[in-house]
Amino acid sequence: MELLAKQAIINAFVELLNTCPINRISVIAVAKRAHISRNTFYYWYSDIYALIDDLFERETRKIIEDNKSITSWQEGFIHATKFASENRTAIYNIYNSDCR
Repeated sequence: MELLAKQAIINAFVELLNTCPINRISVIAVAKRAHISRNTFYYWYSDIYALIDDLFERETRKIIEDNKSITSWQEGFIHATKFASENRTAIYNIYNSDCR
């Protein structure tokens, strides 16, 4: 159950990133979209930036684990950019944020 809450936080955050810049996303907005309390958010993350770190770490780990049969760096690069391609607006919103 707890891991479902953590995944809900991540999913809500990515959804918000695809609609607005990071400096306009609050913990309250993430919690509301994830249907959790602010305390649940803070149980997992100290702030939005800790959530960003976890998101990129998870996606990197997922790419590595899902693609152990990759034989070239080109193939690996294509798989690694899949998340960025699927979440292009979110990536731009992080990159263009005031606090990057």
